[in-house]
Amino acid sequence: MLTYQIAAGSLHADNLTLSGPASTHFAQIGGQVHVEYDLSIQGDQSTYSIAGGALSVGRIFVGGWQSGTNSTLAILDPASQVIVNYRLDFGENAQFVAVPGSTIHMRRPIEPQDGGPFAWEKRSGRLGIENVDPDALSGLSNLTLICEGTPGEPMIDWLIEVAGEDRGDGYAGFFENFALDTLQIGGDQPAYVQLIDHNDNQPGWIGAEALYVEHLIVGEGSHLDLNGLNIYYLTADIAPGALVDIGGGSMFIQLPEPASVLLILAGSLLLRGRRSRPIPMPR
Repeated sequence: MLTYQIAAGSLHADNLTLSGPASTHFAQIGGQVHVEYDLSIQGDQSTYSIAGGALSVGRIFVGGWQSGTNSTLAILDPASQVIVNYRLDFGENAQFVAVPGSTIHMRRPIEPQDGGPFAWEKRSGRLGIENVDPDALSGLSNLTLICEGTPGEPMIDWLIEVAGEDRGDGYAGFFENFALDTLQIGGDQPAYVQLIDHNDNQPGWIGAEALYVEHLIVGEGSHLDLNGLNIYYLTADIAPGALVDIGGGSMFIQLPEPASVLLILAGSLLLRGRRSRPIPMPR
């Protein structure tokens, strides 16, 4: 294994790629890392872990380009700051680990002019999921995803892939099903977010996929477009002046809070007992 570590100071790079036949571990335990374009975690058993400090990046690609690889993005300290400006893509071989309280800010800068570093990029940023194994992306259940908009731009800021099997308005949808802890739309700037279902994340199951999220927040002036897809949530904070577009046959369903946390824990243990696979963590 090749290991690199940053504990203080700053690192600026155009691109940062973890690949090759040997596993590569980049451990950030402090300091600031800024990657202007792409952070690509593609090598066999390669990992980028952050346990302190700040990471800002144009795009993050995890897994998906090399057959048989298991590439990992790991957030190991909830105080870590992670900012993605354009895309966060979990490929078919990606793994994502996050401790409770972890946050990723999807923060669009002002749209680049012709000739800028992302002039060829589509106008909407994206959270992409190609993986078909929810265990591999178990960190989503501990993640707060904050989507912010572009000042003065009346456009779709973020396209969010839904990957869960639509199990209806029951708690089973929250277990081993790509469920998010928190989706927050709007932060320092209002945001326009549209749900999409571009990838088949549920082979062997027929039907549109859905999003299960424990906490949904739509800030003032922000817009959530369900785009004909279903979203199930436990709690919601919809600000005055926010818009939730449920046209096109979408369902926007709040599930009642369970009477006991033990009910959720029991269901989780039951499902994990049926299918569990350890995710390799960096040493």
